[in-house]
Amino acid sequence: MSDGIVKLMSKNINRAQKDERIERVLHLLAMGHHTFQIVNTCSKEWGVTRRTIERYLTQVYSFLKKSMTEKDKDRIILEYNQLILKKEGQGNDKMAALYRERRDKILGLYVTKTDITSGGDKITPTIINIIKPE
Repeated sequence: MSDGIVKLMSKNINRAQKDERIERVLHLLAMGHHTFQIVNTCSKEWGVTRRTIERYLTQVYSFLKKSMTEKDKDRIILEYNQLILKKEGQGNDKMAALYRERRDKILGLYVTKTDITSGGDKITPTIINIIKPE
């Protein structure tokens, strides 16, 4: 094996390599790849586990959350609304629902966790449809 492949497959990587990997994950996310696609691509490229890529994704999401301004948030929500309307117009309800879920996560409306204070019962998330004004 060449030195480059051995470096990528070794368990211990240096900070610069980790930063490169996180940048790669951020780039894939920015290009519109789904989480499962990022996990598959990166785990094959670097020979690491799914959990490692999930940790990188957590760091990327944390960075994005901290650095996102209200203007960024509004722009992203507007883009999701446009995608939702486009997919609904095409009759692709599955993709429209996926974009709606992503938009609602940004708005803080989508609950993905179990409420431990209610004895473990699942919380039914409140879904609000934002309709484009005419």
